[in-house]
Amino acid sequence: MSLQNYEAFDNDELLNLALDASRKEDFQKSLELLKAVIGQDDKNAKAHYLLGAVHAQLSLYDKAVDDLARALDIDPNLDSARFQLGLLFISSHRLDDAIQVWEKLDRLGDDNPLVLFKTGLVHLANDEYDQCIRLLEQGIEKNNILESLNNDMRKIMASAQSALDGTSSNTSDDATGVQRHVFLSSYENQDDKKND
Repeated sequence: MSLQNYEAFDNDELLNLALDASRKEDFQKSLELLKAVIGQDDKNAKAHYLLGAVHAQLSLYDKAVDDLARALDIDPNLDSARFQLGLLFISSHRLDDAIQVWEKLDRLGDDNPLVLFKTGLVHLANDEYDQCIRLLEQGIEKNNILESLNNDMRKIMASAQSALDGTSSNTSDDATGVQRHVFLSSYENQDDKKND
């Protein structure tokens, strides 16, 4: 498909094609499709979010941060994008930036899985392993939407437990990989379900 052929599709179709391409790890096609959407509608928050997801998968973290920030400028209530942006910051050892971005998730309530996860990750960054494990466990219990995120949180809990037991010193490095594969499934599931 060339760029000129994209005009035959509406933005929802292009977004779905981009998701499909990303699932197949055809990131070049996904980038082309997302840039076509943004070319037609620069205020499409979902397209900027997905562009950030693809950039993160390609380890282009500065671009991913810019894309996610743009998505949140357009739609401040895009909660999964806000969570992912915080993950990018925390994985870049920018804890203050992560905390600032994540503050707006607090409106979801203390029992929301994203709030529990982000609070647990802040405790992890501060080497407070007991609190981290407790909050991540609670988040997993509450999160019945996105199992891939639960699996990543279980890995972080295992790393935190190892650190607590004195058998590992790479806990923050282990935690930084959490954003690598939850972006797209988070996009597909979290925001579709949050208004149910």
